[in-house]
Amino acid sequence: MGYLVDPSELQVIERMPHEGRLRRLPTDQFAARLKTERSLHEAGLVAHAGDNRLAVVLIALDGPAGHDLASTLASLAVQSHPGMRVAIIARSDQDPLAIRKFVAKQKLKPAVTEVWPQFDEAEKRAMAKCAYVILLHAGDQLHPSALSWLSLEGGGKKTAPGLIWGMIQPDEAGNLAWAQRNGRPSEFELWHVPALSNAIAVPTEFAVRYPGDLVDELLHNELHIFQLWLTCQNGFDWVVHPEMFLIRAPRRAASRDSDALAARFKRYEAAYRAFFAEAAPEFQFFSHGAGAHTPYHLAPRREAGAVSVIIPFRDRVELTVRAVRSIWSQDFDGFVEIILINNQSTDSSLDTLKKELKRAPGAFTSKILSYDKPFNHSAQCNQGIRAAIGEVIVLFNNDCTLISQNALNEMVAWATRDGVGTVGIAHNDPDTDRVSAGIEARITAPTYFDSIVEENSTEFLTYQVRETFGNTFACAALSRRNLNRCGPLDETRFPNGYNDVEYNCRMRKAGLKHMTLGHIFAEHAPGQSRSKTDESAQKILLRLMYPETMAAALIDTRDDTLLARLADAGPGGAVAKSTAKPAAPTSVMVPGKAVTKAPARPAAVRAPLHRRVLSRVAATSISQRILANPQAYRVLRRLYRMVVRPR
Repeated sequence: MGYLVDPSELQVIERMPHEGRLRRLPTDQFAARLKTERSLHEAGLVAHAGDNRLAVVLIALDGPAGHDLASTLASLAVQSHPGMRVAIIARSDQDPLAIRKFVAKQKLKPAVTEVWPQFDEAEKRAMAKCAYVILLHAGDQLHPSALSWLSLEGGGKKTAPGLIWGMIQPDEAGNLAWAQRNGRPSEFELWHVPALSNAIAVPTEFAVRYPGDLVDELLHNELHIFQLWLTCQNGFDWVVHPEMFLIRAPRRAASRDSDALAARFKRYEAAYRAFFAEAAPEFQFFSHGAGAHTPYHLAPRREAGAVSVIIPFRDRVELTVRAVRSIWSQDFDGFVEIILINNQSTDSSLDTLKKELKRAPGAFTSKILSYDKPFNHSAQCNQGIRAAIGEVIVLFNNDCTLISQNALNEMVAWATRDGVGTVGIAHNDPDTDRVSAGIEARITAPTYFDSIVEENSTEFLTYQVRETFGNTFACAALSRRNLNRCGPLDETRFPNGYNDVEYNCRMRKAGLKHMTLGHIFAEHAPGQSRSKTDESAQKILLRLMYPETMAAALIDTRDDTLLARLADAGPGGAVAKSTAKPAAPTSVMVPGKAVTKAPARPAAVRAPLHRRVLSRVAATSISQRILANPQAYRVLRRLYRMVVRPR
């Protein structure tokens, strides 16, 4: 392969759904990128590895050879690094000869493309001659630069790391179903969230040693158990490349649905139980019933015996009483003290609250401390922490109500784990029925006085046990050990708003991780405990103190809403208008309450007739020969934008 990009390759790139056009780049600019990357190989600056092959790409074919397989082969043929060996693995009931004939007819395919009727020891030995293995479904398309960056990331290292890409998921109609960034997963997150799917490249030495069936797990379980096994292997580590994407087969759009997760878990439940019984004996394994958002979760065996819940309040006694009662209803067999910080409430409010506290169950104690100064949430929390006796501190707003009865048990159990900073739960806003869990670093480029974080309400991730950028102090558990290590809340620079964000950043800088338990629910209507105010100074200060937040936004696991907006936008950046009616909202269940999901994105309107005609003309062989001339291409593209797609 030369370093130039020919017209047939340009056609493949232009047909890739939501890739080149997502960044609104002309195709010739994208081709220039591939030329640069290919020139590195031509000049010998990017070396091959193992039998002159960088990677073996295994394509699992679970149906007849057709358009899906052809699109995958074409995407591999336009890679800017040619060092690959492609193997198509057929099912036992498929005819390998028919697949070979289909492959032979394809004009665009990698130079070394084979059909393996099985995946056994001989095939594993052939695979071991390459440095990396990439596993794809038929219909998946790999970013054209993926192998080049795989070579750059793995070259020169004593131990080849596994590489993680993001995912773009088109649906059958060609619309963007979702786009997901995959971060470097923590052990606990990877245990629960099959988020990486097959958007990975793994050193072949590990794939060859894996005792399970890689192909079966690729087809039926998104390689989740394989990734769990990798976490236990010495010498293995992940590297994240947020720019590269795996464009998944359109038929896989529903793979993140709770029904799909439940079906996969049912097939592999015994394997999950066996793995966690050996790898995590100090954890309890809980499988969930039908209708649950997630099929299972793990919880550490609780060690802390005393918990202190700190609730600042001013009047609004009805809110405080609800909050206290929700704590009393917890299934918790340890000692719980509730410390209420009174900030200049009226005598009548205090009397009402004191009468209510006399009804406390025997396992709960409570006391009221006075903070007779202007409102300062950080100072009030610090006062409560100093007076608390618990090994774990739960910071709790008086406008928050625990719904799940096992909330304290699991929050406390996670808070005492080594390396865990804060532990949060899912919050349901009763005014909007929106469910969020944890906060994430904002990936867009907001103005300097905007917040660096936003709530996470991605449906796929919200209900999981996972690592997050941080947790709101409306309800968060922290161990006293880590509070002593990181110091008190900042009472001067962050007296009220964003004190939780600052403390989350402070803990991250100290090497601690934040966990969110998405299967545990609280009801929280933000803004009832205090009035809104201008906090631009705190937002700017966070940028100055913690500039690493932008890097976290790029490599944390999350839905990429920026890519979704680009997919909905035309070449000029304006969001395309749709005449389709929004889908009716559907309901999901929170314990004790029905919660509304956000409606799905409406289907795109069919392109106008003149656009479809021009697309047909551009696809003819004569047009393609003209477009192969760079000058002609630029002139025609400029005219097309002026006449058909005015900015």
